[in-house]
Amino acid sequence: TIEMDIDVSYTSENEALSRVRLYPNPATQTASLEEAKDCLLSIYNIQVQCLRQENITENLHLINLNGLKNGVYILQLQNHSGRRTIRLIIG
Repeated sequence: TIEMDIDVSYTSENEALSRVRLYPNPATQTASLEEAKDCLLSIYNIQVQCLRQENITENLHLINLNGLKNGVYILQLQNHSGRRTIRLIIG
């Protein structure tokens, strides 16, 4: 069993992560992350299974949602000094 503390609000004191924006939300085919440069993005389903990981190297990152079914997902962004979780709705 894998346990993960998921807080869909904001839990990091990391100022850089506090500026991250996700849009559109709800999304259909793609979603954009702004101000997430130099982060590791992990996408989890509601059963806390990691479905995908991506290294973000640009200030604007496009997330391809193909292959993900309609529903609620948790995006976890992590950098050298913290992490942030954001809820994403696909549908």
